[in-house]
Amino acid sequence: MMSNQDELQGAIQDLGAIRRAIESAEAASWGGRLIGTTSLHLVLHICLAAIVSYLVIAETLIQPSITQRYLLAFQTQEVGIIAVVQIAIVLLLLIGLLYFIVWYQSRRAQESFEDYSARHFTYLRNLSFLSDLFVKFSAISLVIIAMRPDWVAPLLFVFTGDYLIQGRFFVFPVRTSLFLGTLCVLAGTIQCIFLPGTLVYPLISFLIITLLSAGQIIRLRQRDESESSSTD
Repeated sequence: MMSNQDELQGAIQDLGAIRRAIESAEAASWGGRLIGTTSLHLVLHICLAAIVSYLVIAETLIQPSITQRYLLAFQTQEVGIIAVVQIAIVLLLLIGLLYFIVWYQSRRAQESFEDYSARHFTYLRNLSFLSDLFVKFSAISLVIIAMRPDWVAPLLFVFTGDYLIQGRFFVFPVRTSLFLGTLCVLAGTIQCIFLPGTLVYPLISFLIITLLSAGQIIRLRQRDESESSSTD
């Protein structure tokens, strides 16, 4: 009996050691992925934060708010279809801009787009990123066409949490990403029950997460610079 317990305890310790090694390797790899692209990552974060900040201001200070407008407007399927088309156009433009920026940076670095994106933007190197966006866009489209625009805001919470859990775009340690992602999913569930339709909460949450991720990028850059100066 004691030998079985000792074996079990040893197995648990081995798993803990393996997990710590994986987390250490992931932490060390962040700096490598960001070397040479820190400015680009920051630009993407700042641009996204600026867009979301504008939406937050429009939601809180301008009357009628964005929430009030789309709740009143999306009462017919015809208006909903027009809104879906508009969202699709904006989404395509943003995706095109993102890929153009990464392609331009790969040209400046004299690398192929595939190699550059694989080293610095792993979520862009295959079709999983576009497939994921398509699934999220389909979900938003369905709730709008079904004349339930009040479900859009909770879905934004869930989508943010999904990106955090997947480790896309945002730069956080694994545990932090999982924690924040779980909080976002729970917040979306709570909003769906008690505060449907209000966009300000998912927008503010997304803005805070984006700024925290930008701060993490700056911290990693400072760490890389200090390590490179110490080696010199």
